[in-house]
Amino acid sequence: MASINHDVFDQGLTQISSTGTVLHLCSAEPADYAAALATSLANKTGITVAAPSDLPAGGRQVVVPEVTDGDTTGNAQATHWALLDVTLAAERLLATEEIDTPIDIVSGNMFATESFIIAIPDPL
Repeated sequence: MASINHDVFDQGLTQISSTGTVLHLCSAEPADYAAALATSLANKTGITVAAPSDLPAGGRQVVVPEVTDGDTTGNAQATHWALLDVTLAAERLLATEEIDTPIDIVSGNMFATESFIIAIPDPL
């Protein structure tokens, strides 16, 4: 069975926890930073992603906190979330995933999400 030291996983997850500060809800899966902005229906700035920790099933994870007061900018169904690094030197899409239950977004209203994890499981 393959084995990978948790320090290897933590290097990637630390990039997410230290630079992922803006969460977008998107109408489609974004392939990159520009696509995340183009498909964004809502966003929350100032996200503080937790430091890497053990994934209960084996591996490592970071926790993206719940949002209770996100800003909406469009009218459609959000099908994906995207976590962005918005520093001028980087401006990159760090992670994205399909939302289990799409969220109806109405411009001018606030949005909320539950906390969720970004994980790297141990190899099989």
